[in-house]
Amino acid sequence: MKFHAAASFLLLLAVPSCDKAKDLLSKAKAAAPKPAPSAAPASAPAAAPTRPADLTMLRDTASFDEFISTKGPLMVTHFHWEGCEYSKGMCKVLDMVGGEYAGRVKIGRIDTDEAPKIGRREKVNSYPHLRLYRDGKMVEEVTGFMVVSQVQALFEKHIQGIPVTAAPPSPSAADTPAPAAEPAIQPMKKNWLPPGIERR
Repeated sequence: MKFHAAASFLLLLAVPSCDKAKDLLSKAKAAAPKPAPSAAPASAPAAAPTRPADLTMLRDTASFDEFISTKGPLMVTHFHWEGCEYSKGMCKVLDMVGGEYAGRVKIGRIDTDEAPKIGRREKVNSYPHLRLYRDGKMVEEVTGFMVVSQVQALFEKHIQGIPVTAAPPSPSAADTPAPAAEPAIQPMKKNWLPPGIERR
């Protein structure tokens, strides 16, 4: 619970000296009940994804058609408008959740200010607007903001049978030489001086 600014201002007016007011204010803040730690709500961002989302900006109808006809992963088109706060929030949610499903879900983002032809052709006029495609066929269409748990449930519903792609293999230890160990503390050079100091 935050200490209300108006209450602290009134407290300062009622007390004759700054020192007494500061003392009373610190006591009031210390006496305020602390909220119990709880689990983050479903709409709160979780930890950063370990892999970035597979994101493609779609700027023309040809790239849009090529994107949705891709075989294999679940292809999600996200129509958004920069003037819509829900669209901006949905961008953040999709970036976060998309990282969890990298390799199985690919996201195509269409900014309808930059690519109005796609929005007109697809008859999209409400934002944010998602369309999910699997092997070139639309499997679901959703309009409106969704929280993280809703997007995860939506993706889980449609990724059945899509294999999890492994992260790119890291080079083996035999291929890369081990870096030379450098001591954490090194002796200073004989004539070292701090920056800005000159020897007389």
